Amino acid sequence: TKSSFRSKSVAASTSIKYYQYTRLIQKADRD
Repeated sequence: TKSSFRSKSVAASTSIKYYQYTRLIQKADRD
């Protein structure tokens, strides 16, 4: 269904943002 597809895409984009966020934190922490 479209709703399940949408929730999957939202979960994927959320995990990508979380990954980029943690990378940003690690980079700032290293400096």
